[in-house]
Amino acid sequence: MDIMDLLPGPAKPISIAIPGHVLRGNLVIPRVAEGIVVFVHAAGRESLGSRSVEQRLHAERLATLRVDLLTSDEALGDPTKNQLRFDIKLLTQRLQAVNAWLQRTDETAGLHVGLFAGGTTAAVAIKVAARHPGWVKALVLHVARADLAANDLPRVQAPTLLVVGENHHEVWRINHEALAELNCTKALEVAPLTTRPFEEPSAMERLAWLTGEWFAQHLTAREPAGST
Repeated sequence: MDIMDLLPGPAKPISIAIPGHVLRGNLVIPRVAEGIVVFVHAAGRESLGSRSVEQRLHAERLATLRVDLLTSDEALGDPTKNQLRFDIKLLTQRLQAVNAWLQRTDETAGLHVGLFAGGTTAAVAIKVAARHPGWVKALVLHVARADLAANDLPRVQAPTLLVVGENHHEVWRINHEALAELNCTKALEVAPLTTRPFEEPSAMERLAWLTGEWFAQHLTAREPAGST
């Protein structure tokens, strides 16, 4: 395999038109892509740690799409009330619009799709996976508020990895209960995550490794990088 096949291309700004608004994001596609992972967040969630997850995915020949499900005006107008950031119905509709964009865009139309989400937006990923089993092929959910989509859990068909912090006792309970409700291939892993999971190097490394392994296994036909 040519080492150049593992190098990602430059980030490409994308725009997704929805009724009354335009969603903005960045698409990165390696020279040889075997799947694509959508980073599901409301707005402005990029960090050093999440970039390390992204880099691991590129090493597994997976494309990535980062897109804000809220517009910049919506995000700026909602910093204290947080009404839109916790509007599961609205964010689910927006993620479904992202789905439609992926399906009709030549660069991504043939790629298996995974969703990477945390906290409240994990509930959005669960709902979309339950409603679109033919589209979503794998999920990685970290520190997930899966209880916000409890009724949808039994309908998820995509292999789902739940990652929780070792000291997140309440989140552990929520995710342990969610694991029991899932009827798909599933796993629950512990990582040294804080309430801001991308701030500690050990958390970054563990989350990136777990995420890369899961998506490499379930979005591609290959063994994960480094496996024997």
